[in-house]
Amino acid sequence: MSKTLDMIALKGALRAEMRQRLRAMSAEDRQLRSEIIRDRVLHLNVWKQAKSIVFFSPLPNEPDIALLAQLAARMRKRLRPFHRPCEWKRISSCWRNRI
Repeated sequence: MSKTLDMIALKGALRAEMRQRLRAMSAEDRQLRSEIIRDRVLHLNVWKQAKSIVFFSPLPNEPDIALLAQLAARMRKRLRPFHRPCEWKRISSCWRNRI
């Protein structure tokens, strides 16, 4: 097998493992992990120095970043939502089937 095919197989296995872990995670654990991620982001120099922040709308199994958006607004950072309306339907239906 080529290195490229090995890497593709490894990535597929890692994605499957991560999906399984996410499905097994309790809401409380997901919330705690979201808080840890937010704390880390707030201490990054790049966050502190940023004038504009691009946010995405997370899927239910992704970190809750709503508080980061609120804090960014209070810090007078320009908020820009990340979305591609033409692709969203395809992307969301793909992920909904996988998670």
